[in-house]
Amino acid sequence: MRTTRNELLSATASSSPQRPASDLKPLVVKPRSACLLLDCGMTYLYDLINAGEIDSFKDGKSRKITTASIKAYIARRLEASKEASA
Repeated sequence: MRTTRNELLSATASSSPQRPASDLKPLVVKPRSACLLLDCGMTYLYDLINAGEIDSFKDGKSRKITTASIKAYIARRLEASKEASA
């Protein structure tokens, strides 16, 4: 008897408690996606990378930007704006 793909998926899902793939958050994004997240252009994004504000690395020919560094950058900017307005 042949096992179908759906049977395999349901068997593995019930045997090991895993989070659904939709709950997974990316650890890295491509520069274009980072621009969308930050609502900025590519030139400004690369200025942030060169200034050390955003962490990135090369994966083969592709540049990857860590989402943690994007979140940290936003947190720093929010904190600076709070201090400036106080």
